[in-house]
Amino acid sequence: SGDALPDNLRDRLVIAPSLVGNGGVDKIAVTTAGGDIAVARGVTLRTAPGGSVDLRSRPEVAPPNLYDVEGILDQFGAITVAGVIETPSGTITLAGRDVTLAGGARLTARGQWVNDRVDANGNPYPGGTGPAGAALPDGGTIDLSALKTLTIARGSLIDVSAGGWVATDGSLTKGNGGEVRLATSRFIDQSTAIRPSAGKLVLGGDILGYGLDRGGKLTIRTDRIWIGGGLAPQGALVLDPGFLSRGGFSDVTLQGYRGVTVAANTVVTPAAPTLRLNPDYLRRAGGSDVKANPRLRTAV
Repeated sequence: SGDALPDNLRDRLVIAPSLVGNGGVDKIAVTTAGGDIAVARGVTLRTAPGGSVDLRSRPEVAPPNLYDVEGILDQFGAITVAGVIETPSGTITLAGRDVTLAGGARLTARGQWVNDRVDANGNPYPGGTGPAGAALPDGGTIDLSALKTLTIARGSLIDVSAGGWVATDGSLTKGNGGEVRLATSRFIDQSTAIRPSAGKLVLGGDILGYGLDRGGKLTIRTDRIWIGGGLAPQGALVLDPGFLSRGGFSDVTLQGYRGVTVAANTVVTPAAPTLRLNPDYLRRAGGSDVKANPRLRTAV
C-alpha cells in the first residue's frame, strides 16, 4: 500500500487549467469531502461554449439542517478563486463554508459573439456566407453560495453579459443577459442552512449582466440588506442607492432573511442599461467579446 498524502495535499485541492478546455474536458465537477479548493492567481480555466465548472466542498455524508448546529461547519471547506474561470454561455457554481473571489479574479459566463458572414479575420466569405456555426448568444449562470462568508473582493468581476449572433443571411439575434445568484447561510442545494446571522456577504467587485436585448437577473440572499446611508445594522450588506442602476440587470431580487431596509431620505431609481452594437457589427469576427466595442444605452 502507498503512503498517506500529507495534510497539505489531502485537505486542499488546487485546480489546474489542464483539466478543461484544451484537454478536451468541457465540464468539470469537483466535490471534496471538506477539503479546500483553490484556483490560483494566474490560472485560467476555460471551457468550450455551454460548458460548466462546478466546485463544492461539503462533508462526505450530508449533514442534517445546520440551523442550530454551527459546530459542524468545520466539515465544509473553503472555495477560493484568485484566477479566472470562463464558461461562455455556460455555468459556474461555487459552494462551501466560505467562498472568496479575490481581487483581480474573474468569473465569466458571457454570451458568445458569432458571425457566420465573416471569417476569423473579419473578411467576408466568398459569396457572402460561410459555414453556419453553433450560436449561444445568451449569458449563462453564475451561482455562489457560502454557509458563512461570501466575499466578492474589490477589483474582482462576475460577468454574465450577452453576446449576439449574425446568421448567414445577415440577420441579428440579440442575446439576453444571464443570471447571477449570491447566497449566504445556505448551501447550493438549499437543503443545508445555518442561523441567518452567521452568514455574511462582502460585495466589493463588479457584477455585470448587460443584454443586447434584455438584461440579466440578479438574486442576492443574505442576513440583512441596507440601502443608502446612515447607521446600518452590524453585519448587514450595505448597498449604495446607485447599485440598482448599474450592471445592466433587468430583474433584481434582494432578500434579507431578517429584512431589507431603504434608509431615510434615500432615493432608489432602478435602471437597466443595455448594450448597443456599433454600426460595423456585421464585419466583426466571431469569437470576439461583444462588450469590447459597443455603446451603452439606458432602457426606459
